[in-house]
Amino acid sequence: MNRAPVRRKNNSFFTAMILLVALIMIWFLHKGLNNSGLPPGLANLLNADFENFRNLEQFTEERTDEVKKLISGFWVFSEGDEISDPVAKREYLEIIDNGIIWHVKQWFINDPAGSRSVLTHVAHGYTRPYSYSHDGNVYLNETRTMRQVFIAPAPLDTCYGSSQLDEMWQINLNDNLLTVNQREYAPYNGELSEFFPEGIDLDIVDEVTLRKCAATDLSRMAKRVLARSFIDLPASARSQSAESLINTYYKPIVFDELVRRYDPRAVPDEVQLQFTLNGDGSISNLKNRSAKIITKRFDDMALIDIGSWLFPPSADNKEPQRVDLTVKVR
Repeated sequence: MNRAPVRRKNNSFFTAMILLVALIMIWFLHKGLNNSGLPPGLANLLNADFENFRNLEQFTEERTDEVKKLISGFWVFSEGDEISDPVAKREYLEIIDNGIIWHVKQWFINDPAGSRSVLTHVAHGYTRPYSYSHDGNVYLNETRTMRQVFIAPAPLDTCYGSSQLDEMWQINLNDNLLTVNQREYAPYNGELSEFFPEGIDLDIVDEVTLRKCAATDLSRMAKRVLARSFIDLPASARSQSAESLINTYYKPIVFDELVRRYDPRAVPDEVQLQFTLNGDGSISNLKNRSAKIITKRFDDMALIDIGSWLFPPSADNKEPQRVDLTVKVR
């Protein structure tokens, strides 16, 4: 009975000592970071987006008009063969010298079942040069998509997307090539009357009877088109099929577009994925075993998208399968 107070006193003493040690460790850690900071490469990368748009010197109206004229023109982007490649892309970008934009994208999806689908995105908006990047190599342009329409084969059909969307375009003009957000466009040298794809009526963006889109970009529409082509496969073939589909379709449909949003230093060359492939073709228990602090933002966005990927259902054994694979990102 008389020893209980002594035990409480000792407990209080040890608790105080633990708190003191913790405070000392926190003080040393704080002092060390203040003196040396984060590793330069990591600190620069984490602050890159903030620094890119910090303390910018806004163009005068005269300079804004000059840059509009510099970047104006008819520009085209082409990737892949629309007949033979699983995924091919075409883009047609008209920038008028007053900043008005007409942008048409077409994706050609040749799916595993042998069918071919053409997905089209028509956008109308404007761009306004705002400033230079700090290194002076890139024009930073305030860009607004006023209206946009997606055209796809049934049952997706045609629908309108969100309007009045703002973003910052990073534009570089070098050697007669226009680079917009890391995508390189060449000047169009053909007949202007044939610039936009045949059968595309730009006035479709003003069509008021269209329904609202469930998908918000071509990547999502392409994933739905791809999933419709799947047939049931034997369980023994599904893991290899999943790897092939990722490298052949999901990389150009998803990764190639996602990469353009980030500083190249913040994008991994590959990701090491682990997931459960369910009997119905969905995936669960998804993990990125190669995630790093430097690539965290890309990794987080990629993981959200990958979680929605679908694969062929199982034709026999419906038991979930574990899949481990390394996927090339760029």
